[in-house]
Amino acid sequence: MEKSFEEKIKLLLNSKSNTENKAIIIEELSELQKEITKDIRKKFNRDNFLEEIADVVIVLHMAKEIYNISESELDKAINEKMERNLSRLFTGY
Repeated sequence: MEKSFEEKIKLLLNSKSNTENKAIIIEELSELQKEITKDIRKKFNRDNFLEEIADVVIVLHMAKEIYNISESELDKAINEKMERNLSRLFTGY
């Protein structure tokens, strides 16, 4: 039976120390930043960009586990932040 996404995340986390995993998270976020910069410089490669987004999604799930953030906590934070961002569109702040 194939492992769930969450089980795969835990396997990745258990293969390295917390410090190493945090460094990996930072590195993957930086790699996405570089791909966006390449787009600004007109050197965009969609396949590379897609790969980096996938890496970032994975490491964000890793961060969620490392920092013991539940799905409901994250959903609440996302919804609150989205509402705040949307209200700024209409209030100018």
